[in-house]
Amino acid sequence: MPYKPRIEIRKRNVTLQDDDFSYLQSDLSANNMYREIELDEYPDKNAEPLSLFDSDQSWRHQLFLIDDFVTLALANNKQHIKITKKRNGALKVDMSAFAKLYFRLLFKDHYFSSSEYLFSENVELFLKCFKAMELPLPEEVGPIAPIKDFRIPYTYFFPEESLCGDIFNRLVELIREGGNDPVFKERVKYRKRSALANYQTCLDYVAELFADTARLLVLRVDLHYDKKKVNGEISAAQVRKDLNRLLNNRRHNSLFDAMLGYIWKLESARQRGLHFHLVLFFDGSLAKQHAHLAEEVGKYWEETITKGAGTYHSCHRDPSQYRRSGIGMIHHTDSEKIATLNVILKYITKVDQYLRLKGGRSFGHGVVPKCDNAKKMGRPRTKNMALNTPSIE
Repeated sequence: MPYKPRIEIRKRNVTLQDDDFSYLQSDLSANNMYREIELDEYPDKNAEPLSLFDSDQSWRHQLFLIDDFVTLALANNKQHIKITKKRNGALKVDMSAFAKLYFRLLFKDHYFSSSEYLFSENVELFLKCFKAMELPLPEEVGPIAPIKDFRIPYTYFFPEESLCGDIFNRLVELIREGGNDPVFKERVKYRKRSALANYQTCLDYVAELFADTARLLVLRVDLHYDKKKVNGEISAAQVRKDLNRLLNNRRHNSLFDAMLGYIWKLESARQRGLHFHLVLFFDGSLAKQHAHLAEEVGKYWEETITKGAGTYHSCHRDPSQYRRSGIGMIHHTDSEKIATLNVILKYITKVDQYLRLKGGRSFGHGVVPKCDNAKKMGRPRTKNMALNTPSIE
């Protein structure tokens, strides 16, 4: 299939000077610092708990499992089910933790179609291999069950004495073969390069904001929907319309009087469905109470924009859950908080996992307000503003 040209990432060497605004690389990973930033980790009060293979699990949850299955299958060349015969003729089964967790995939129907989404490379590879092996198996049995008992032509792919454990091993082998295909590898690299380009765009955008403002008040709010009030699903077109309304209304809402910019990312979570990660930047000389302001933005989304169908999560409610803060008031000389803000931006622009939206944007940011250079005072903070971003190999 055709591919878009490689995205070139700008690289710059960063030389730190006391009077210059600079991006620093934090020594914290996004997972370590924001343990509860993931939408599926902080509780949805209206969501039912999901086990790994609930019969009524959402299709998003199934795709999430499949994506993880392929990632783990490609991580090594281990044989996950070993079947040996004891001296007395009985069969002994050794299953890895991976096999114990995912063996039941053989018995589930995993054929999906969607007019709004593109599946990840991992999901597409799994579905291709699953179909090639004419799965699922018609009856849930253990790994030592003979495939001939099904009385269907699985012997076309396997010797007649093969067991269901052999089918699982062969599915993993097929996935590994597909994972080594150059086309598959290039598609994975392209998505990583796209995410990295978005990350660099965020760095440059925030650097521009700091170039004209000594202090920024940074808000971090996630916007989503109450599944019961939207009948379980809501279209990508509708959620984009809601966000556009929120951003457009800022011109007539005093809540946003001091706002200078924003960054948003639209994603799909396995339980919460479509949601936005939203970072708002306010003039630090005009706005002060970040926790209160974040709650007001969330309530505006919930009560006005979505007419009660929306929900939100403010990352300002419990600062103690984060080892360091990259939100709230940030001065352009506070290198530690800027480095932590960098982690937030990296998290927001991470590679989409198992679903991508067809058409329309899933990432965006505002336009830096034009300033009258004649009125600007002091030394401009325009040097060394971009991180030396690593390339994707």
